[in-house]
Amino acid sequence: MIKGINKNMIVVKNTGSRYFEEAHFIIKNCASDRSERDLVKEASKIVGTVLTENGKVSKPKRGIIKGLITVLLSFISGAALGILLCLLS
Repeated sequence: MIKGINKNMIVVKNTGSRYFEEAHFIIKNCASDRSERDLVKEASKIVGTVLTENGKVSKPKRGIIKGLITVLLSFISGAALGILLCLLS
């Protein structure tokens, strides 16, 4: 029997899993200065992780394309700025 425990908790009901209905996160006391939005965002990020076959946690690879596009656009804008500076001098 557990008696006298008062913990704050976040419940994520949309886990995206066909096996689990919801995930429960007990909030540490040191997180009391964080906003509710930050805590919900962190819990959702954790639910979005995937366990690999050897039991290690891995993030989904959805962000690879976004990262490549960012690098490509940075390169193009840097090249364009370099060309513009050469033409102006």
